[in-house]
Amino acid sequence: MKGSKATIEALKASGSYREDRHGSKMQAPKGKPVKPENSSESAEIWITSMMEKMGVSTPLDGMSVKMFADAWEQYTEARDFLNKHGKTYCTTTAQGDEMWRKRPEVEISNAAWQQLFNMVKQFGMTPLSRSRIESPQKEEVTLEDLLG
Repeated sequence: MKGSKATIEALKASGSYREDRHGSKMQAPKGKPVKPENSSESAEIWITSMMEKMGVSTPLDGMSVKMFADAWEQYTEARDFLNKHGKTYCTTTAQGDEMWRKRPEVEISNAAWQQLFNMVKQFGMTPLSRSRIESPQKEEVTLEDLLG
């Protein structure tokens, strides 16, 4: 069975780090996790800035960023509604009995959560997914290149 991959820090600490094998792994910015605001627009700004800091953003990512932001907005709206109104509601059956049902927003929240979970892995926003993404290599500029 395959084990989990060691982090760059663990490889360096054990002395088994090799630049040719591990040097191009994506590194996330250090610091406390920051969550985006509830709106789609602020989520777009947030994820775009995170991708830029990690050096992995390209113009091709626009649609994916928009999809992430829309899913974030759906999730937060459904979550806020459920926090305010609860996950169930009472209705009356045809026979006049009370029956408790799950609100439709529960499924909306669950579907949006699943979309977000799949997308954060694609964007390298989990420790495991970051360890599997190769970061773009920065080109070395020599003096000859600068002088033409």
